[in-house]
Amino acid sequence: MCGIAGYLDFDRKVNIEILKKMADVIRHRGPDDEGYALFDSVKSYHFSGRDTDKGCSITRKLREASSQEKAGFLGFGYRRLSIIDVSSAGHQPMEDKENEIAIVFNGEIYNYIELRDELEKLGVQFGTNTDTEVLLASYKIWGEDCVTHFNGMWSFAIFDRKNKKLFCSRDRLGAKPFYYYLAGNHFVFGSEIKQICQDNLLKRQINEKRLAATLVLRIQDYSEETLLSEVFELPGGYNMTLQFDFLAHKITKVIKKKYWDLDVSKVEKNNRWYETIGDSIRLRLRSDVPVGVMVSGGVDSSFLLNEICKYKNVEDASYSSRLDTFTSCYKNDSKNDESYYAQLVNRAWGTKEHLIYPDEADTLSAYKKMIWHYEDFAPFSTLGAFMTLKEVAKTGVKVVINGQGGDESMLGYERYYAYFLLDLMKKNPRAGIKQISSIIHHSKLSYKELVGYMFYFGMPWVRIIRNKIKSRRLYKKKFLRHFSTKEMLPIIKMKNLNAMIYKEIRKTQLPHILRMEDRGYMAYSMESRVPFIDYRYLEEVVKIPPMSKIQNGYTKYLLREKMQETLPNEVVWRKNKNGWSSPGKRWVDRFDKNEVEKMLQSPVAEKYFNMPYVRQQWIKNPSGKEMEAFFFVEIFMREFHITA
Repeated sequence: MCGIAGYLDFDRKVNIEILKKMADVIRHRGPDDEGYALFDSVKSYHFSGRDTDKGCSITRKLREASSQEKAGFLGFGYRRLSIIDVSSAGHQPMEDKENEIAIVFNGEIYNYIELRDELEKLGVQFGTNTDTEVLLASYKIWGEDCVTHFNGMWSFAIFDRKNKKLFCSRDRLGAKPFYYYLAGNHFVFGSEIKQICQDNLLKRQINEKRLAATLVLRIQDYSEETLLSEVFELPGGYNMTLQFDFLAHKITKVIKKKYWDLDVSKVEKNNRWYETIGDSIRLRLRSDVPVGVMVSGGVDSSFLLNEICKYKNVEDASYSSRLDTFTSCYKNDSKNDESYYAQLVNRAWGTKEHLIYPDEADTLSAYKKMIWHYEDFAPFSTLGAFMTLKEVAKTGVKVVINGQGGDESMLGYERYYAYFLLDLMKKNPRAGIKQISSIIHHSKLSYKELVGYMFYFGMPWVRIIRNKIKSRRLYKKKFLRHFSTKEMLPIIKMKNLNAMIYKEIRKTQLPHILRMEDRGYMAYSMESRVPFIDYRYLEEVVKIPPMSKIQNGYTKYLLREKMQETLPNEVVWRKNKNGWSSPGKRWVDRFDKNEVEKMLQSPVAEKYFNMPYVRQQWIKNPSGKEMEAFFFVEIFMREFHITA
């Protein structure tokens, strides 16, 4: 796990000052090691940095590069969070022995041990115990198809000198980020948008179409576009290859290719989902540093902890007693506090429990920091999770397993009821009506709320019109013209429940969650691992009929069944889903009022907002959605030095 940076320019050569800044600005992603490499068509030159591992033999600093070395057209930068083989053997950028290919890699290849065995049978010899070397060797053997052999999370770039190309890839679901800016013969890439912003050739301009969609529909990560008009992201499940002509000194071709997608067309009852999630957990427990688990007491995290302890306690009966678990807690707040349920789960296995009560005296500074890290919209309520992770990091645990992705695969969100019922009523109205009664009894939704969900999510026009009308008072008319109903309607319109599952996993909900997962944990130099996004598990679980996942009104029924033997019924058959919520009002009440007044009096985001209405809302409802939108845009523009 780390942060990567790349700077390619055939016309002006590598700007090493910018490359260094790109690595430095993401030091939080990898404080354990630092490295750089410059490349020309014949040679490679490696350099160290202030944080380079003391065991690394490379000692020359990047600033000491000679004029010949700086004449290269490509540079890699790297920041390491040491997880697998924590020795200096894992230093990057890494090259093969023949100096034909070089890599800068962020992530983990969980099945690297099995791949290593397979490659050794093919005659490959290894000099380290790292997954990075396995990845590099896999590319030499299988070429660009190597990614189909990987089970993991990754974003990487491989410079293939022999074949005159730069091969970039992102894992199937997009757990690890890859952002880039491409203009002619100039290509810059990194793990975070703030790295691309270090490039002085980039125009820091808001992508107003993307911003409008985010603010009106609260939808993010639905396309390759970002909030900056010239910065894009490589989608999950895609490779991108830049082909070079060394003699002509230019990029000749850029090819983006989808290498994986999720097929939701097949329906089949099976128990393979359970076998694959078990193997997913086993692989994600591989680590040379301590591993902990986030436990909310909800179905997903409780299921994972249950499976982890069942698996590990077989080989070591005392394992669960040493396992660190973490829970966000809020005193005198029954709506957001889940410590009761989490403690029931922890006591069932006797884990090493950490109850965290997130708090900050200066919540506005904390919110600013969160926006700087997340690089996109984040509601006030997410501040609780962000502050929790700060406390988790203080325990020394570097790897944390969590239950994200369980809702999308097992129909956990209440909105799935809408399409579940609409699909069912088309086939069997009587069965649909019966399910309505079960849902009301075994979820937190009332009849009125359930019908409202069916209209809101089942009729996308209603959703768009409702949100556009609500937006008129807050946003300026000129800005709202950037909202494209024609473009957004197909994104939120679902033909049926299967279409909704596909879009939420591949296009909207899960990509959004995984970005926040990556940024939140990496902000405090930790690695987040998500067993529910193992592609093998997803390929099996999406085949299972919805009636198997939602039974008697209970969502995620199959997960609940597997927990019955070992966990209390209060946890197994919980109805109140929280989703790692926190008291947003509490955080806003502690915002520095003087600083808020400065923002309201001299807003950089005035181009987008009707400021008299914003000021009115600050008095009437300071923690409402209107102020949430204003603070986000205002802080984002200030933190990233963007002028309207």
